[in-house]
Amino acid sequence: MTWFREPASLSGDSVTAYLGFIGDDNPTMFPRRSAWTTMVASGQLTELDNPDLVTRLGNLYESINERLEYNGSNYDQALEEIYRRYVPEVWDPLNA
Repeated sequence: MTWFREPASLSGDSVTAYLGFIGDDNPTMFPRRSAWTTMVASGQLTELDNPDLVTRLGNLYESINERLEYNGSNYDQALEEIYRRYVPEVWDPLNA
């Protein structure tokens, strides 16, 4: 919001830092699934003794998270394209 209020305060270092955080350091983009994978691999799902819960968990980890990872991959590709193609154009002082 500071950048919108004071555009002159926008520095290349700030943009680089924020893009780095969004693109590289954002742990929420990657769903955690180790507990599910371990339970499936060791045959522990029956120990939950709740078929409806197992079905819902299966849907979460095998369908919803798969879509998240797919969409995350598309996001990564789009962000990479922005990094390579458009950021250099925006920050080129000769064309400003």
